[in-house]
Amino acid sequence: MYGKVLIRSFMSHKTRFILPAVALLIGISVGSGLIMVTLDVEDEIASELRAFGPNIVVLPRSEDIELNVGGIPIGTVSETNYIAEKDAQLIRDLPLDVFGDKVKGILGKNALLYSIVKVDNRTELILGGTWFDQLERINLWWELEGSYPTNGSTVLLGHRAAATLKKGLGDPIRLSYSETTFVNGVPTLFEREMASTISGIVMTGGDDDSRVFADLDAVQNLTNKEGMVSIMHISALCNECPVEDVAEIIEGQIPGIEVRTVKQVAMAEMDTLNIVKDLVGMITIVALAASVLVVMTTMALGVVERRREIALMKTVGATNLDIMSLILAEGLIVALISGSIGFWTGLLTAQIIGSYVFDSGISARFEVLPLSIAVSALIVLVASIIPVRMAMRIEPALLMRRD
Repeated sequence: MYGKVLIRSFMSHKTRFILPAVALLIGISVGSGLIMVTLDVEDEIASELRAFGPNIVVLPRSEDIELNVGGIPIGTVSETNYIAEKDAQLIRDLPLDVFGDKVKGILGKNALLYSIVKVDNRTELILGGTWFDQLERINLWWELEGSYPTNGSTVLLGHRAAATLKKGLGDPIRLSYSETTFVNGVPTLFEREMASTISGIVMTGGDDDSRVFADLDAVQNLTNKEGMVSIMHISALCNECPVEDVAEIIEGQIPGIEVRTVKQVAMAEMDTLNIVKDLVGMITIVALAASVLVVMTTMALGVVERRREIALMKTVGATNLDIMSLILAEGLIVALISGSIGFWTGLLTAQIIGSYVFDSGISARFEVLPLSIAVSALIVLVASIIPVRMAMRIEPALLMRRD
């Protein structure tokens, strides 16, 4: 009996359900679409933000030495230490599961060895030995002319250094290194040269524009520092960027190192991602709130239009609970249909946003489908509060009135 009344109500008042259905459809489409966009492009946004550079650096642990003259302190100097290359390789090869759920991925882990060399026996420059396959993955903002070195016989030159040296792609370049070491207290002069060719010129927008870079093994051999590196750069994709926790995990794996976080980079990532999430959340709330208002207004008008019908139902024995169940059942059927269709139109909306805003495809997140239906049903329940109360106040005596 109840089912027949519900079906007859739908069939006789079809147009009354169009407006709330459209309102729910729009609200769910916007909400589900933006949620799918956020879920799908969050990692991509984080990857794009890695263009800021590494967010973690690894340094050799060192001690400051206090200097004083006649008991008067005049300052401190730090001892020159290096990270063992085997430890750098251990850090590079750390499996992702070591970090638990704190890190989504590692774009790169690069080791560098810095020394001062002479170019063509006349101009001093800072030479950086590096793993070029890792450098290319971390320094995404570098603008390269030519190609990265693939062996120890080629180098990469910063564009300011190239202008100073008047060098171009394919030009030969000779790097020389010398230092005085003490063997059994006897000073010994170490000298070595390396002939190379310039394979690439890079613009970095920083100090690296005045430097020269070569393969790490070649630089270690040139400077008599086999098995040593000066610093490591790590570019981590992290959940909410808890880089301090990641730094502690790395320190716990390798003794004798100090891991620091680049606060500006980490905070920039967190701020940008939070802004995107807040914007998506605000737009979704506004769209759903508008849906609640439209559905509530339409349902209230429907109750006013059906007041004689409701009074007749009460006259023949329907209780307030029956009336409430009928109104809610009508609304929940609309919510089920609109929530299901809204998911698919939301996916279409997400595809359009992904294509035009992020230049990326958006995959269907079917876990959002039950959420869309549940939110649609919740909107109907909230919007039904006032209409249901209006319906419950209608008295059977209304049938005796002419208006």
